[in-house]
Amino acid sequence: YYDILEDRVPAGLVAEYHSTLALCSEKFQEFSSLRSGLDSDSESEQDNISMVEGLRMYEQLEALKRKLRIIENPLL
Repeated sequence: YYDILEDRVPAGLVAEYHSTLALCSEKFQEFSSLRSGLDSDSESEQDNISMVEGLRMYEQLEALKRKLRIIENPLL
């Protein structure tokens, strides 16, 4: 955070970080709404498709979080 304020980080990297963070927030909102819409007792095909979609979204979220961690600490 302070590195950004003191201009020690390239502007392109800061822009990429902010866009990735915004995308991560958007995906999390989509994932949360999908998860809240699932009925835990239902065996319908639509719920099964939604669960697969939820797993795909979860993997995307994890990839975005890894990217953010690497930007925050490139030595990881």
